[in-house]
Amino acid sequence: ETVFDLDLLLQFAEIAPTEDEQHETELHANKEDVDPMTNFGRAEKFFYALIDIVDLALRLKLWIFMMNFKEVVSDKQAQIFQLDAACQRLSKCESFQHILKMVLCWGNHMNASSAHNGNAYGFEIDGLALLPGLKTMDGQMNMMMYLYKTLYEKFPDDLSVFEDLKPIKVCATFDTDMMDKTVLEMKEQFERLQQTVTIFKDDYQDILEWDDRFVVYATKFIKDHKTRLNKLVMLH
Repeated sequence: ETVFDLDLLLQFAEIAPTEDEQHETELHANKEDVDPMTNFGRAEKFFYALIDIVDLALRLKLWIFMMNFKEVVSDKQAQIFQLDAACQRLSKCESFQHILKMVLCWGNHMNASSAHNGNAYGFEIDGLALLPGLKTMDGQMNMMMYLYKTLYEKFPDDLSVFEDLKPIKVCATFDTDMMDKTVLEMKEQFERLQQTVTIFKDDYQDILEWDDRFVVYATKFIKDHKTRLNKLVMLH
């Protein structure tokens, strides 16, 4: 972290050799008539300097995950808290509840000829989106306009709904599907990190340096941030 910031790490990951390229570079470097320091070009020397790093691509991917972790978790937690606050505000908003009752009454009145539809006890919230498409008998207004006119003339206190539900407007911009996907990916990446550290410690002891910086850093990272991830998953 003291040498690579996230942007530099992302750039490095783009040009880092694949496992096959590491292997090919090593084979070429081991030829009797080849001296990597004199016979290799700049790109080959770069690859040669990295041939001894086990699972380089995986390390870089997980390192990027660790460097992104705090920002992503903080962002998703903030969105979840905003959604929760908006739901609480919505469930307690008396002006909105009154408006819903009015819309339900109007719907039952318009469907009075139907024994089923004219005696509804409620409606799906997305039914509100239909109001602009319903015209009054004279065709001068749609139902959304008529609703506002009714509130303005008869129930002005309920116009506070615009202020009361401001948090809803903010949350309406959230992509909840993407939020779900991100939290799931964070959980999967964290589990992958744990598995990788375990494999490195148990199976790669003979080929890794005893103080491998990735293993040391990742072990501490898991210890420090596992609880925070669990809280995010629970909140989600």
